[in-house]
Amino acid sequence: AVVSTQSTGVKLVFDNMVEAGGSRIMDLKDKSLVRQFVGFEEGCECFTCSRHTRAYVHHLFNTNEMLGPTLVSLHNLHHVRGLVKRIREAVESGIDLTDWKV
Repeated sequence: AVVSTQSTGVKLVFDNMVEAGGSRIMDLKDKSLVRQFVGFEEGCECFTCSRHTRAYVHHLFNTNEMLGPTLVSLHNLHHVRGLVKRIREAVESGIDLTDWKV
């Protein structure tokens, strides 16, 4: 679920575009995040987004704190759980998933 390269701090961060086949790569060591005092995804209700900012997670990655990858993983798991829930609901309602985009 998370693509990680320890040396660069680049993470695959799922967002609500997963249903449309989208996700994005976010370089969490990018200096542009220093002043971004919002969660990874606007409107996301996961633990990470509701309590921590991009700037803070950027700081955690730049200082090699273990909490950084943990917070990103919590965010991603929140969205993977939502995706699995939608798949389960589709299967239960008899929707043919052959052409379903995730």
